[in-house]
Amino acid sequence: MKVFSSQLATAIQNGTLATCVKIVSAVDGDIELFTSHDTILTFNSEDYVPVPGLERITMNLRNNAEVSNQEFAMSWVLDLEQSELDSGKWDNATVSVFKVDWTGTATDAVDVFEGRIGLVQYSVDGFRADVVNTMKDLSRVIGVQTTSKCRHQLFNTASSTRVGFCGINPAGFTQTGTVSTIVSQKIKFTGTATGEATGWAANGIMTMTSGNNAGISKEVKVHTAGGTDTFEMFVPFPFTFTVGDSFSVVAGCDKTFDTCKSKFSNSARFGGFPHLRPEVNYK
Repeated sequence: MKVFSSQLATAIQNGTLATCVKIVSAVDGDIELFTSHDTILTFNSEDYVPVPGLERITMNLRNNAEVSNQEFAMSWVLDLEQSELDSGKWDNATVSVFKVDWTGTATDAVDVFEGRIGLVQYSVDGFRADVVNTMKDLSRVIGVQTTSKCRHQLFNTASSTRVGFCGINPAGFTQTGTVSTIVSQKIKFTGTATGEATGWAANGIMTMTSGNNAGISKEVKVHTAGGTDTFEMFVPFPFTFTVGDSFSVVAGCDKTFDTCKSKFSNSARFGGFPHLRPEVNYK
């Protein structure tokens, strides 16, 4: 049974509890602090900023091993800019929700929920972020699956005795260049020719090394070779391109044996079973 301090017990009786939300980025450790109170609320030497709509959060909690899913709307996360969400800054960020007494100095809290930001969905009304608790970790697949395609992660060199080890050095499969023309802002441009065949960078990773998107990486959807190469991303970069922006791009892999053999000369380490017969249903 939860035992509350006298301060919290009095606050519960008097209805003077305020909701607080703490979001910590898993990427750079940046912290955002929000509260349902109408003025800045200080707790543990941290200042929680008032935002509209926070008091209307409905929590769907469980006391068993089921995954608890929450949905937080844009109305209370106004300080999380869309460009930061697009860049992945808040992917898997830790979210803590708790209540404190807003009368006087808060010294104790009622923990309500802790989880991580999951899927972020956009609509004409803004965005909604799904937040799942730590029980989500228990739903992941444990063990090794047998598949016809490669199970390794491209360029992974962590452990040659485990599934995931590819062993290829990315240095030999990385090209650099600059943006020549902008076909569609944030998602498609032509750039310095890589000297590689069409499709070489498809499913590979494009990292901008200068300009508005410096340091941000996105997966390449389409790569067309030519006098200048054309690159189209699966997901747009958060900021606009400028002619002259520099980039680096690594080759992509479709996980097939033919690609492993012909493109990477790595068939000896292929992590799949290309001759695996599909399951046949004789019913």
